Amino acid sequence: MAEILSIALAREQNTVLYYTEIYQKATTERAQKMIWTLLEEEKGHVIKIQNHINEIQSIIEAERKKLK
Repeated sequence: MAEILSIALAREQNTVLYYTEIYQKATTERAQKMIWTLLEEEKGHVIKIQNHINEIQSIIEAERKKLK
């Protein structure tokens, strides 16, 4: 599961970079606002996925400690 989330995280991070680039190239305020909205949504996805990965890693670590 963590591997799948890591792949998803990388894709979301790449999308953030893409939207950042096109935001900087946008020539109208309307385009910038739309791209900014999309960019912020993608940043939220990155945070959610990272939180899920952290949660899984915490669970795995707790289980390892139980086995010692």
